[in-house]
Amino acid sequence: MKEIITKYLENRASETDQHSLLKWIRSGKNLKEFRSVEKSWGDSLSTFGDDESENKRLLKFQAFMLNKEHHKTVKLHRILQMTKYAAIFILPIMVYASVRMLNTPTVYDSLVWNEITTPAGLRSAFVLPDGTKVQLNGGTSLKYPTRFAEGERAVELKGEAYFEVVSDKSNPFVVDLGEMSVVAVGTAFNISAYAGDEELVTSLVEGKVNIVKNTENGHTELSTLKPNQQAIYDVNNGEVEQKSGDLNKYLAWRDDKIIFDNDSLPDVIKRIERWYNVEFILPDNMSKDYAFTGVFQGEPLSQILEILEVSTPIKFIMQQMPTDTTIQQKKKIKLEFKES
Repeated sequence: MKEIITKYLENRASETDQHSLLKWIRSGKNLKEFRSVEKSWGDSLSTFGDDESENKRLLKFQAFMLNKEHHKTVKLHRILQMTKYAAIFILPIMVYASVRMLNTPTVYDSLVWNEITTPAGLRSAFVLPDGTKVQLNGGTSLKYPTRFAEGERAVELKGEAYFEVVSDKSNPFVVDLGEMSVVAVGTAFNISAYAGDEELVTSLVEGKVNIVKNTENGHTELSTLKPNQQAIYDVNNGEVEQKSGDLNKYLAWRDDKIIFDNDSLPDVIKRIERWYNVEFILPDNMSKDYAFTGVFQGEPLSQILEILEVSTPIKFIMQQMPTDTTIQQKKKIKLEFKES
């Protein structure tokens, strides 16, 4: 087994070797032997410097092992090398779109954190270390640890995501949105919290969640939601509006649908930008007086723009994109009001 450990430490272990090592190290006695072999290996490389302590390297290895125990299905391997030391992080993900993922482990409060990013225009799904299922809408990033600390399961969200949380009353599930957090035990809910939005919207499907405000002195509970209720947090004044009703409009993105229900023109434009990964050039006198209702699923952008032109006093003009650049740029669309 020492040979397999050495292979792992030198980043030469095959997947079969890794499975064998995982099975062997579960014993406390074997873990002690692993520490000894790892220490000897680290000491032999002392001439390269000691930029990373044995404890840190062992912490990374333990995080890898814990993550591997939870997920034995689809895996994404990324090797992080630091001054001749190597650690492998397994990132489980089930992708139903061609998603670009950023796996950026960082050490925070003795935990190793990953970040998943889904670009605008795409959607993705994966499973967290505790078994909680997550779906990410386009333009969203989620930070989470490779293992959850005792007492709280915390993640950080920017964008929109749907959570199906595994019940664990002794370890609440917390989604940190910056100014506020959503706290759950075992439940299903959607959060829309894009950067720059004036409202952060939590929509509860089942179970119960608490909406809390994050302050320097701790947390202040603002609202408690029941199924089919929403909490709309106003970023400008820090207040929450709670309402009940049909949540279909807010959950439709999970079925690749986009639903407008008497939405103002600026809101419609903002959602189309995120859905199709385009950029609109808006006039200074952009009005909120015009509202739009409609349901789309799979329609090309051109068709949606045609429908908007027929039903509102606006027109869209595609901007010519430069051809002398190797950087992929968003399509730019100019919006103008039709002449009366």
